[in-house]
Amino acid sequence: VALWIAVLNVITPQICKFIVGFEQHPDEGDKSLSLYTKITIFRWVNTAIVLSMATPFADTLGGDEDDLIPSIYNVFFAELVTVPLTALSDIGGHVSRHFVAPRAVTEEETNACFKGAEYELAERYTTVTKLLFLCFFFATIYPMGFFVCALALFVTYFTDKFCLLRVWKPAPQMGNEIAEFSRSYLYTIMLVLLVLVSAYQFAGFPYDNLCEAGGSLPKDYVGNFTIYTGGKVDDPAYAVNVMVEQNDTMFYFCNMDKMYELSSDSFPPSDRLQGNDHWMTETQEGIVILIGQYGFGVLLFGAIIKSIII
Repeated sequence: VALWIAVLNVITPQICKFIVGFEQHPDEGDKSLSLYTKITIFRWVNTAIVLSMATPFADTLGGDEDDLIPSIYNVFFAELVTVPLTALSDIGGHVSRHFVAPRAVTEEETNACFKGAEYELAERYTTVTKLLFLCFFFATIYPMGFFVCALALFVTYFTDKFCLLRVWKPAPQMGNEIAEFSRSYLYTIMLVLLVLVSAYQFAGFPYDNLCEAGGSLPKDYVGNFTIYTGGKVDDPAYAVNVMVEQNDTMFYFCNMDKMYELSSDSFPPSDRLQGNDHWMTETQEGIVILIGQYGFGVLLFGAIIKSIII
């Protein structure tokens, strides 16, 4: 999954460039801003949101390869390695200089082989915002992402610096539309999502969709049983022996995944997410309220003040 996410993040800018080619823009700055918006939306969704929605909720904290936390690490690792190596390898440039240039007929054709690879400032900006968005989106369940993201940004900076001086050809002059758009809107959106998603993810602990039922355990449930995992009924390889005793705690299924649920009780995140169920501790409820309601309120107030001042 992580490798495919990284591959799509490399291929998608080319598709977005093709789409932007049909648009009319007054200058290069406006054209780059349009490209930047398209690539950013896709990379945010592809890198974080799709990964979150595609992974079963109960597999969030697992340690298997297909569980969410190992998948997050794999995405970071792929972005940390795949993207810089792709830029530094400059396969097209090497082919042009060492294979095409010696076979050129005219000096003009030869010189054209040494101009360097084209690059888009919009695409390079989205690499930074994509890493920050991935880090912020999973900050609660994967706090190590801040350190991995910092390392990825460090590598990205020096990779782009080297490519800017040694690999890429000069880009046309453009204004500061992308930088202003990022500061005014995208970074604000990322901060809001950091607060909201952190509250939802904190409310989801312990990520097992089990609530304590209370009461005494029915006699029919006491004894030794054989269950089959993975939907492989009667397959000995998937058989698990379970012993249930009279004093064991009884649980029932309760939906703890409230982040993508559209209801009046799910936004802003608070202890009301539990509904008639109860799985949060008192401390957990307090933190969810603090982050989800007060934190969101402070950010919303700051955004309003900023818009008034600016």
